[in-house]
Amino acid sequence: MASTSKNSEMNRRGEYYETMVLTFQDASHPDITVVVDRNEARRIREGDMQLIETIKKRWKETNAPAQQCDKSEASATNATTAEDYCHVDEDSVGISEKQDSVVNKWSNEAVMCLITLKKEHSGIFSSNLTTQKQAWQKVSEMMCLEGHHFTGEECDRKFRSLKMRYKTIKERNSKTGNDRQTWFHYNQMDDLLRGDPAVNPVSLASSMQAEGEPTTKRPPSKKRRQQEPSWIVEYRGELKTMHAERMELEREKLKLEERRVAVLEKLLKDN
Repeated sequence: MASTSKNSEMNRRGEYYETMVLTFQDASHPDITVVVDRNEARRIREGDMQLIETIKKRWKETNAPAQQCDKSEASATNATTAEDYCHVDEDSVGISEKQDSVVNKWSNEAVMCLITLKKEHSGIFSSNLTTQKQAWQKVSEMMCLEGHHFTGEECDRKFRSLKMRYKTIKERNSKTGNDRQTWFHYNQMDDLLRGDPAVNPVSLASSMQAEGEPTTKRPPSKKRRQQEPSWIVEYRGELKTMHAERMELEREKLKLEERRVAVLEKLLKDN
């Protein structure tokens, strides 16, 4: 790897993305422009050949159709480039400058693939060994293998939107007097979230009692605590994830500082 250039931007959650230009010693290989998160940027600077080779492989796979076309066909074809694959939604990360790359749009097939992968690999989202960000990155990689190129951040954001729409329709349909609404992905989302307590809270007490059975009233305050809103549960989960990511970043900073001190000590000894 010869050189990298970056342009850092901050998203609304305080995470940084960098636009990096990868220049190779092989003059026949063109430069590759990618948008990566801070962790991937660090790995590239440290010479992580596994990650670099993965980027090169994805670039070749996504650009193979475009390379086989002649110039006249290429000008009329919206070929997917590596820059499209790593595109970050401008609205979500606060990028003010417009980019020339085509924004990936979610087709019904891509959404169905996302929901299916979320269901089949739900274990990685509840594992203590991976953060939510890492879990969505794995989903992004599996989406790529199916031909749908979205970042982990985009997959996370899209699923949140799907979940919110599902909850809205479900709550509306549960109320009497309302016309039932439908949605293309409702059945698939219902199959995934039907047993999720955050979406379908478990009833704490049956409303039906045997005739003559005494009724014990509970203090309203206790009842309110037991029926905690689902958005609070989700918010706590997000805070936990953000805290874990901050701790990981601090550990990385500490390691870099230790390496810097070690290099300075070595230079002093050599002199």
